[in-house]
Amino acid sequence: MEVSSDELMDFLTSQQEGPIVHVHDSVPPRAWTKFMQLNKEDKLQHMKRIVVTNRKRVGHGGNS
Repeated sequence: MEVSSDELMDFLTSQQEGPIVHVHDSVPPRAWTKFMQLNKEDKLQHMKRIVVTNRKRVGHGGNS
């Protein structure tokens, strides 16, 4: 699975408006907590998988 740094940056900065925040003051979402506990390399691999999945979903190929 190959995703360029530029593609990853585009994905991470494509949010249209507003910050990403927790809605409640309670415990943060389990998936986010798990993600934050990953080491740097594992976080990068996880984000690459998300980019590839998103690319396939919107019809930009994804044969990587």
